[in-house]
Amino acid sequence: MKGKINSPVQFFNDLEKNNIPYVVLRWHDEVPLTKGDIHEFINSKNDIDILLEQGHENKIVKILASNKGKLDIDLYTDTGRKGYSYLGYPYYPVCMAKEILKTRENFLSFYQPSPYLYAISLIYHIVYHKSLDSGLPSGLDSIPQKRAEDRHNTLETINNLLKDSNIAQPLLADELTLNNLYLILKRNNETMPTDLLSRWNKKDAWLSYLLTTEREPHRELAIEFPQTIVFVLRNDISQEDYRSLCVEYIKSKFEIISEFELSNEQEHALTTRTRGGNWYEHSGKVEIRPNYVLICYDHHPELIDDNDPIKSNYPHVTNKNFFIKHKIRDHLNNNFGGEKFIGIHSSDNAIESFDMINTILPTQFDSFVSSLREKIIRQKNAE
Repeated sequence: MKGKINSPVQFFNDLEKNNIPYVVLRWHDEVPLTKGDIHEFINSKNDIDILLEQGHENKIVKILASNKGKLDIDLYTDTGRKGYSYLGYPYYPVCMAKEILKTRENFLSFYQPSPYLYAISLIYHIVYHKSLDSGLPSGLDSIPQKRAEDRHNTLETINNLLKDSNIAQPLLADELTLNNLYLILKRNNETMPTDLLSRWNKKDAWLSYLLTTEREPHRELAIEFPQTIVFVLRNDISQEDYRSLCVEYIKSKFEIISEFELSNEQEHALTTRTRGGNWYEHSGKVEIRPNYVLICYDHHPELIDDNDPIKSNYPHVTNKNFFIKHKIRDHLNNNFGGEKFIGIHSSDNAIESFDMINTILPTQFDSFVSSLREKIIRQKNAE
């Protein structure tokens, strides 16, 4: 959400009075705190990016109304619900955004991220939000630089953050590239989830390169086993009768290759490394964690033609049998009452499936693929 305020200090004070957790995301020393600074800030056409906790939208609208002015701010919420998202998706992966708010630190008259998350979130912002528009070279000969003014002394800021957070060595001037920043995120397991990157509505040569790079490890497997799909059952349907109903529905269309309860470690990996509808419901405050996985194969898919109207809403889905999860949700909601069930999540296509499998079973991935191959061959021979 875009807004215009008259005084950052007053706006932040009003957020505090209303118990709304927030952070100013970056460039904290540029935030104007006096009338003179505010005037200069407005004339320079700068803005302030603020992350807020989801669920306070009515209060925020009232606070904005009482602080009308000319200083531009951009407001995002941790779960990126409508009106507070970026390109239709959460500004940061939801787990990262919630951790930013949870570990925030006071700075002068407002809150900022902790050193580690300031470093990570700023680098993430440059790599994914700004991309080539940042003016930084990609670090790849095949992708030309898009020159732009550096208004924030980015190299000095990043190097100070790298020192404070100890996540990487400071960079030399010629090392400040999108690729080197991406590698810092990669080493710290803080890259954008691949299933989100494939849906990201900002497109350029750098982001296309990243998506290709992230998908490459599983591209051949997706070609070999194109009808692999992963269904994930969540805690809101953890009761045995709910789970049994889901399994029976899935069996009607798919062969279940493997099914198992998730360990705490696997739950964490899945919620931080996959989009999953962002795993939050009820105004973004209640986490509905995954707890059970079914890895399946469809021997008789109903393929979706590229010209099918359904592609406009589900551009990444290749098999209509995928929509069995919608039938499951409808059955649960029509027959069990109470809170609305989301209940079940899934991959959209094979390459997402293998990415999810690798996330859940990193040390068993190769043996799983061998088992999958054997079962598919056995089924084909039986037919």
